Amino acid sequence: MMWLLFLGIILIILGLAIMFSPIGSPKIIQETDETTDSKDEPIVSEDKHKVKGGAIIMIGPIPIVMSSDSKTALLLMLLALTIMLSWFLITK
Repeated sequence: MMWLLFLGIILIILGLAIMFSPIGSPKIIQETDETTDSKDEPIVSEDKHKVKGGAIIMIGPIPIVMSSDSKTALLLMLLALTIMLSWFLITK
């Protein structure tokens, strides 16, 4: 059972590393617009991508799934089912 503790700690550290990684941050372009007065401010480019997201809240073995679209909700429901089955197998 000690390996579960180490696995949990590793997953927490990986989650924090992914959360604070600069992937998906706005791109800063160092060119300046010649019509503005301040030449030192970087221009932030705006990408026109739709953001999709979701979350699973596990209360014991019972999942609560929230999502912005149906494909993400289906994926999260499958993930919640996997978590529920593994929870039942570990506690048995």
